[in-house]
Amino acid sequence: MLDKIRSLFKRSEEGSSTIETTETINQPGNSTAKRLSFNNEAFTTGLNTSLDVIINKMLNELEGFLAASLPSPNVSIVSLAPRSVGIGNHRGNERRGKFNVISLKGKRLDTVVRFQLWGATPEAVDLLATELNIRLMTNHNLLTAKGFLKLSQHDASGSEFISSMSAWRKQVDFKILYEFGYFNTDGANSLITRIPVHTDPEIANSPFRETTVVTDKMVRWDNENSPLLLLRGRSAIKSLSALIFVPGDIPDGKVTFLRTFEHAIGSPKDDYPDFAEFIAAVTRPDNPDRHCRFEFASLADFLDEFSPAGDDIELGDWNNDGTKDNFESKLLTFETAIQLREFKDLLEISYETAAFNKQAIMYMQSKTT
Repeated sequence: MLDKIRSLFKRSEEGSSTIETTETINQPGNSTAKRLSFNNEAFTTGLNTSLDVIINKMLNELEGFLAASLPSPNVSIVSLAPRSVGIGNHRGNERRGKFNVISLKGKRLDTVVRFQLWGATPEAVDLLATELNIRLMTNHNLLTAKGFLKLSQHDASGSEFISSMSAWRKQVDFKILYEFGYFNTDGANSLITRIPVHTDPEIANSPFRETTVVTDKMVRWDNENSPLLLLRGRSAIKSLSALIFVPGDIPDGKVTFLRTFEHAIGSPKDDYPDFAEFIAAVTRPDNPDRHCRFEFASLADFLDEFSPAGDDIELGDWNNDGTKDNFESKLLTFETAIQLREFKDLLEISYETAAFNKQAIMYMQSKTT
């Protein structure tokens, strides 16, 4: 049967409209029987998006609406057809901290499911069918939130006595449009932080070539390079976001915050007892400190100022271990924004050395207004 369904499902993607099967996934008396198992390439990309995972999730949600009885009731697939969600199953984007790195995706199933109900009398099994309808309809909002975009009764059999089970059976079919949502990074190995731009006025690679690097309010620190994050006025810095991948021990170097301005004279003030005092000094409304710095003793101390900011994400394989690198998402919010009122005002965040001394990656980005 599975080979037949795989073949039909492949044909449905090539133009056929539906897959039809009247065989149940769960059998009477065994509500936990093994479900259908598929290995269809169209449903194996992304995070846990194989067809059997989607079907099992949908049916498990519906099983929660069945009332207990003997024999055990069950729910099964009668027909099944894939439906697209936007272009490339894309539903939108989501941030981790302030990083716009997550693609929200979805897969839809246009399906008819069959609830098989059992009772001691025709009246009892009819009552179970009525109560099932009521539970499904009164929980419409809950079902919608769980991905059931459309749900309506499609058909129902009459009550029939099954002598082998010594019970009355009724089958109720519902037509359902179900959406399974998931997210991924669309196969990205890293984030873009720097874009080199070359201009050759007349001849390629001429000595008059002009080269520049376009950057935004984001840097990447790793064991090859740890450039300065330079933020310039006129702007107000409200927060810092970070994505962190540390496969082993965290790098040791210090991290320095320098609030200053162009052509500042003398050494910056640095006698703040902690980071909170430093931030209070540079954000106070009257006469804030404009030429000062705070030094974290280690990268770990700096990251301790951040809070978790959503689920982890997977990007690339920096340490070449054959698995995607898992990045923690973190956020550091300033209760009062750091004001850089003039173009010459600067905030610099730097790592002690030119690169991490241990294998790791840290993306850091500011949110400004």
